[in-house]
Amino acid sequence: MEREDHGNGGVVTVRFFALALLALTAAAGPHFPYRRAGANSGGPWLFPDYQRRILITIDSAQVDSTLTNFPVFIDYDLMPSTFHSNVQSDADDVRVSDSTHVAEYDIDNVVYDAGADDGEAWTCLPSISSSIDTGFYLYYDYASATAYSNPQDVWDATGSDFMGVWHLQAAGNATQDCATGDSDLDLTAVNLESGDSEAGITGSAVHYDGSNEYHQVEGTAVTSNLRPDTSFSMSAWINQDVTTSDDFIGGHLDSTTKGYGLWKYTSGSNFRPTIGNGSSTAWSNLNEPTSGKSTGVWYHIAVTWDGSTGKLYWDGAEADSHSVTGSFFWPGNDDFFLGKRPSHNYWAGLIDEVHVSDYTLSAAWIKAEEINQRTPGTFYTVGTEETQ
Repeated sequence: MEREDHGNGGVVTVRFFALALLALTAAAGPHFPYRRAGANSGGPWLFPDYQRRILITIDSAQVDSTLTNFPVFIDYDLMPSTFHSNVQSDADDVRVSDSTHVAEYDIDNVVYDAGADDGEAWTCLPSISSSIDTGFYLYYDYASATAYSNPQDVWDATGSDFMGVWHLQAAGNATQDCATGDSDLDLTAVNLESGDSEAGITGSAVHYDGSNEYHQVEGTAVTSNLRPDTSFSMSAWINQDVTTSDDFIGGHLDSTTKGYGLWKYTSGSNFRPTIGNGSSTAWSNLNEPTSGKSTGVWYHIAVTWDGSTGKLYWDGAEADSHSVTGSFFWPGNDDFFLGKRPSHNYWAGLIDEVHVSDYTLSAAWIKAEEINQRTPGTFYTVGTEETQ
C-alpha cells in the first residue's frame, strides 16, 4: 500500500491509526465478521476460521406477504452427510450469516444428536420476501468454536416480542427451559416421567397422560412476564390420545372469562381459545370442530387478538374470527400451565413448540410458521456444501 508522509506528523498519524485499529479488533468479540475470499463462487467468507458452509434458500411461494424478524426452524436432519461428519458433536460451532456474508444472525441451537444426525436450531431473519427467495448461510467446521453466547436473542430481539417460548426438548420429567432466556419462566414438571419425552414436530415433545401430569410456571413470574396487553398470540402443536374428553392444552387463566388459553371442549364439539375480557360471551365464539380430528396426528393451533378481533387458526389457516373488544381480565396470582387447567381438564397426548407473544401475528406469519415447522424441506431448500 502506498502512502504520503509529511514529516513527523504523518508518521504519528499513521501510528495512531494502527493503534486504533488494533483496539477495535480486540474489542470486537468472538463473532466479529472478518471476511476473506473463499475458494468458491459463493462470495467472501464471513468467518475465516470456519471451513464449510451451506446456503439455505426459503421459497418465496411459501410466504404470503413479507415477514420481518421471523424465527426460522432449522432441521439438522436435512443437512448433507458432510455436515454431520464435520460439525462439532454438539453443533456448537454452527453460525448463521446473510446470503451476502455481511451480517451475522443470532442462532438458538436447541439440540444436536450426533448419533442420529438430527437436531433442532432456530435463527431470526430480518426479512423474508414473498416475491424473491430469501437465502442465509450456515457456517460450521471449526473445532475451537464455543456455543453461541446469546441464543435468547432469536426470540427477545425479534420485534415480535415473544414472552415465552418452550421447545419442550428436555427429558419428560425435567425442567423445560424458556428459550427467551428468562429462567423464571422455565416449566417445572409435575408427576411426569423421563419416558414422557417422545418424538415431536421439531424434535422432542412431552407426552401428558391425561390423569395428573403437567408443567407449570409459578404465579409471581407469570404476573410479571406472561401477561400481554390487548396484542396477543399463542400457538402450539398438539397430538391427542383421545377425542372424547375436555382437555386443556395450555395457558394462564382461572375461568373462561379470565386470562388466555387453548383447549378442547368436547361438550361443544370444538377446539377453542380463551380470550378473557371479563365477558361470558368472549371466549366461546372462536371454534374449530373436533369432528375429523384423529388421534395420533399432529395439528397446529394458534390464536391472535388485537383488542378488537380474535382469530383462531388451524394448521396454518384461519378457521374462525369474532369481535372481542376491551382488554384482558386477569385471574389472581395463578400459574401458567401446560397439560391442564388450574385444577382439572388434564391433556391426554403430546404438546410441542408452545409460543406466547405480545404481538398480533399475521395470517401470513402463522401460515409460514406452520409450513416451516411441519415440512421444513418444503419451506426451504438446502444447497451444496462449500469449502474454503
